[in-house]
Parts: sequence; C-alpha cells; structure tokens
Amino acid sequence: MTNNLDGIKKLTPDEVKKSREIVLDFIGENEPINNFALENKVDSQSVIFDRIKKVDGITKGKEKKIEIEKRIDAEEKITEDRVVEKKSNNQENNNVYQEKERLISEKKKQQQLLEEQKSLKQIRDKESKAKEKELKDKQEENQKEQLKIEQIKEIEEKKILKQKLEQKRRLEKQKKKSDFKKKILKFKKNLKFKALLYLKLFKKYFKKITASLIMLFLLLTIFYIIFCEIVLGFSIDNKAIRQAAKYLFVPALISNSGSVDFYSYKDRLADELNIRGKNVDVRAITKNELLKQIVYKKLAKEYGLVVDSSNLMTDLEKRIVIDKEKNQISLARIAKINDLIKQGKTFEEVKKYSDEFESGVYMENDLAQEKFGRLINYLSEGKTSDILVGDNGYYLIKKNNQNNSLINISYIFIKAITLDDYVNNKLSNLNVLSLVD
Repeated sequence: MTNNLDGIKKLTPDEVKKSREIVLDFIGENEPINNFALENKVDSQSVIFDRIKKVDGITKGKEKKIEIEKRIDAEEKITEDRVVEKKSNNQENNNVYQEKERLISEKKKQQQLLEEQKSLKQIRDKESKAKEKELKDKQEENQKEQLKIEQIKEIEEKKILKQKLEQKRRLEKQKKKSDFKKKILKFKKNLKFKALLYLKLFKKYFKKITASLIMLFLLLTIFYIIFCEIVLGFSIDNKAIRQAAKYLFVPALISNSGSVDFYSYKDRLADELNIRGKNVDVRAITKNELLKQIVYKKLAKEYGLVVDSSNLMTDLEKRIVIDKEKNQISLARIAKINDLIKQGKTFEEVKKYSDEFESGVYMENDLAQEKFGRLINYLSEGKTSDILVGDNGYYLIKKNNQNNSLINISYIFIKAITLDDYVNNKLSNLNVLSLVD
C-alpha cells in the first residue's frame, strides 16, 4: 500500500533502505541505519502488535491500535522527511562536487595553459639561442675569413718585400762584381807594368843579384858548417846552443832512413851510461837504439800509428805479423798447409812443411788461450781450426779432446817475420854516417 504525503510519493521500506544506502555511499557515510523504521508496514505493525501488552488475556482497546498506527505514520513521515533532506543534501553535495570538478578542470586548464606557455617559452628560448649561436658562428667565420685575408695579404707583402730585397741584392752583387772586375783590370795593368819594370831591372842587375844570392848561400852554409863543427868538436851543451839547435839541426848520425840530432844522441848516451856503466860499448848501443827509433817511427807512419803512443811497440808487433807484404812467404806456407789439411791430409803428413809441430799435447786452458787466443774454446773436439795469428807466427790447431781444465791438442806452426827481425834486417842494410866518433 502506497501513501502520498504532501504530494510526495511514499516509498516502501525496501526503497527507502536502498535510497539511503545510495545516499550514504555518495556522501561517504557508512553509519548503520535504524532498520526498524524502514521495514515494511506489515512487519512494523506486527512488531508493534507483538509488543502490545495483554492484560488478563484481553487486548487493549481500539484506541491503542489507532495510537500505534499514528506513531507508525509519524515515523514514516520522519523517515520520508529524512530521505527528502538527504536528497537535498545529496543535491547540494552533487553541486559541490560539480563545482569542485569545475574548479579542478579550470585548474587543469590553467596548468595546461601554463605548461603550454612554458613549452612555448622554451621553444622561443631554443630558437633565440640557436639564432645567437648561428650569429656567433657567422661572426667567428667572418673573423676567420678576415684573418685569412690578412694572412694572405701579409704573405703577399712579405713576398713582395723578399722580391725587392733579392732584386736589391742582385743589383749590389752585380755592382760588386763590376767593381771587382774593374779592380782586377786595374791590378793587371799595374802588375804588367811593374813586372815589365822589374824584368828590366832584373835583366840589368841579373848578374849582380845572382852573384849576391850565391854569396849569401855560401856564407850561410859556411856558418852552418862552422856552427856544427864547434858544437860537435867541443861538445858544447848549454841552453842557448840547445835553443839554437832547434832551428839549426846538428846531426850526430846520418842514415838513408833518417838522421839523429846531436843533443838526442847526447841525452840517450848519458841514460845508457847510467844504466849499463862504462864496462860495455855504450856508444855502439846508443847508436843502435837511436837507429832503431828511426826505423820504428818510419814503420809507425807507414801503418798510420801515433809515434808518441805508449802502446806503439805492441801495436807495431801485431801489425807486422799480419802484414801480407812483409810476411808474404810465411802466409803462403801456412795457407798451403791449410789447403792440404782441407783436402784430407793429416797433421802427421804435413808436419814436414812446418817450422814447429806438436801432436797430442796436454795444455792448461789458460795457457792455451794465452798462446792461441780465445777461439780455441769454441773449437769442437776432432775439428781443425782456420789459420790463427799468434805473437810471432801462424797456427793450425786440432782439438783432440778436453778434460776439465786440460786440453789435448795437435798444432802446426809457421814462424812470421817479427818486429825484431824486421828492424835487425833494416839495420844490417842501413848506411850510417856517424859524426860523433
């Protein structure tokens, strides 16, 4: 049964309950509603009637029932008023929500507008920066172009200046050349004139000049001979004469290989007297040693050695042993023996061609190195060496075996012309004139 209250449709309890739940969900309220007043009419009445008290098994009168119905109607009206109020509140809330949505939408639009303005500003800033950069690049490019133009201009100016300087130098050079030629021509003319003049004078005074020169030469020669005779005859030894002897050579020994001055002979003779005494022929020994010095100096110059070197004698001894010209025969002999051994001949078969032969000799390693050189260490057992140069000749060595520090070898030796041999041979063939006997 549906009733109308003041033109408003009266809802059933179920509809009221459902509407209330919708309103509460919308406004965010979850409080439980008193379901007693929202129950259907029949249930409410039954509940109320159940609560009616019975007095002595008799129900109260009809007034009581009407009163209850009025109370129910009042409660329903209250409920409907509440529903209307809720609807009104819901409408207000809805308006608030819509207003809120509108504000949010406007705020979003404003934010979007701000973002668009910000984005637009960024784009404008980027465009402005790009333009500035482009302008700056153009300025830099223009500056570079200007710098290049200035550099090219400077180079051209330098080139022009250089050409001017070269032209000026050429002109100066031509002028100097021309002046030099003029001077040469003038000098030739003067020289020709003077030459003719001197030639006339020479022809005029030739005999007198020649005679004067011959007389001067003879006088100087006589003076030199007298000076030498005085020094040698009286054996004068003082600082003044020694100083003069540096410019006027006073010979003591004259040979076809060289000469020895008087004061070198005198100093060497004094040294030999101090060393050997007077019991031996010191003069002969001194002459021999001085003549040896002449041969040593000549040989050193031949080999390109320093004459005043402290190792001169050692170097000469090594050089003369390997000198193919002075040891031609000895080198040919050792080469021939080496060829025979390579052809298969044994040491015993070729020993007759050697100056010295040893077979199966044991030597200490140090002694062998000292005599034959370090190459003997690298020679394999049973192998024959190439030609080895010793202090006084040439060797061919066969290494039989080696036991710790002992080496068993066989060798062939050919004697070379040594420094002493060469010097003694030279002295024997030397023509010597002694002025100090």
